[in-house]
Amino acid sequence: MLTVFLFSAFLLAALLPGCVFFKEKAFENGFLSVVVSVNNGSSIVSKTVLVKNGSTAFDVFNSSFNLSFTVHPVYGIYVTGINGLMEDSKAGKYWQYYVDGELAPVGVSSLVLTRNASLEFRFEAPAFNLNSS
Repeated sequence: MLTVFLFSAFLLAALLPGCVFFKEKAFENGFLSVVVSVNNGSSIVSKTVLVKNGSTAFDVFNSSFNLSFTVHPVYGIYVTGINGLMEDSKAGKYWQYYVDGELAPVGVSSLVLTRNASLEFRFEAPAFNLNSS
């Protein structure tokens, strides 16, 4: 039993530095670590992915989840659904995305990632009233 424990400890000690080295090398070679999440109002799915420096938020979401979207010639990509859950104008719920916990200042196809970040799409009613006159 002691032999198995010692062998396991040796194996872990030999492999762990290689994993850390690989991750550090990835950052040095122009990659970023991004936590990408989708909150549909009843559950949250999160993943940590490595992406190339300069990727857009749309690139990250689109490679991690099944997106439905339209492309506007001026405003860029507008996400209308994620993993089959579509926006619901009658209920006033839409997909809004956040960067590091703050509502994103630009569209999902305009946000270029240059640092590690946390991105989240939330299915929710906007803080402002879209139907006010």
